[in-house]
Amino acid sequence: TVCVSAPSVQSLDIRDVANQGAKQRFSFDRVYWSHNADHPHFATQSTLYDEMGRSMLHSMLRGFNVCIFAYGQTGSGKSYSVIGKDTEAERGLLPRCVQGLFEHF
Repeated sequence: TVCVSAPSVQSLDIRDVANQGAKQRFSFDRVYWSHNADHPHFATQSTLYDEMGRSMLHSMLRGFNVCIFAYGQTGSGKSYSVIGKDTEAERGLLPRCVQGLFEHF
């Protein structure tokens, strides 16, 4: 059994419960934790847009091409992060960026 935790917005700990709780820490530029809304580092769709989407939109408006590369395990939330759902709070990164383009013009 493996347990994953996010001790900070830049790291994940993976603990192997079956192997005396051996822990491995992985560091990243940013970890978007969305497993539990009560977690202190919980990231909403709005968090993702505020931290990534706004700078992407700014680059688009300056004439640069932008790319979203979502990588991860099946079922980990890549499509949800990019597309989202049909509610205002759960709209993904792409619909928020498109809305930003239309609001600009």
